[in-house]
Formats: sequence, structure tokens, C-alpha cells
Amino acid sequence: MPIALTSDPKKKLLLIVGFFVGVFILVEIMGLRSQLSPETIRALFAEHTLVGLVLFCLAYSLGNLLYVSGWVFLVGAVYALGKEWGGVATFIAGLCSSTVSYYIIRQIGGTALRSLNHRWADKIFAHLDECSVILVMLLRLMFQALPALT
Repeated sequence: MPIALTSDPKKKLLLIVGFFVGVFILVEIMGLRSQLSPETIRALFAEHTLVGLVLFCLAYSLGNLLYVSGWVFLVGAVYALGKEWGGVATFIAGLCSSTVSYYIIRQIGGTALRSLNHRWADKIFAHLDECSVILVMLLRLMFQALPALT
């Protein structure tokens, strides 16, 4: 579950747009825009695979926390890296992002949902407690590209 910086949807949208505008301006100021092409990114990934993958995982995790859909990263990775490597990189980044968001939300919210004391919630948590690791793993695998569900 991503971090909610604000509960107002308009403010959330403004924060996301502001983030991307800020990144765009930073790339323009640094003169990187003219150097960013799929061929350049492929060459950099081929030369620095581990560093590129770590940076992609960090970007995906940050995007997930800001409610940016994983599909955006998948499309970008496939466009820049090709189908095979882009898909693999996005899958790995999605797993990393799910793990990062889990630990951050766990630290912030702890077990707040368990304190609801609602019959429906108690039933869900009872099933979750029966096979927690497998169920959470499957749910995170299925919904890793949808930050609101993760």
C-alpha cells in the first residue's frame, strides 16, 4: 500500500504532476534529454547492468509510493530495453517495489487494520493468518503493477 502524503485527490495529482515536471526540468537543465534515447539506454544497461537495474528498481519503488502504475514503467522499459530484458527488469523492479512498500507501510501503519474489530475484517485476517506467506506472495505478484492494491 503506497504512502499517502495527503488525503485530497487533487493534491495527490498535483504532487505527482509536480514530481514529473521537476524531473523533466532537471533533465533539461542537465542537458540529458538530448542524450536519452532507447539506444543510449540499452548501451548503458549493457555496460552497467547491475547499477541500471538497481536504479530502475529505485525509480519503480518511488513511483509505486507516489501511486504511479507499474504499467508506465513496463512500457518505458520495453521501449528502452526491448521485450525480453524490459519485461524481466520490470518484473524484478515490481518485486522490489512491493517489498519496499510493504516494509514502509508496515513501519508507518503497523497493524492498524487489525484493530478494526469488524466481523468481515476479522474473517479476512483469519484466512490471511492461515497461509500468510503464500497468500501475500501471490497477491503481491498479481497486483505488483497496481500501487493502490499493493
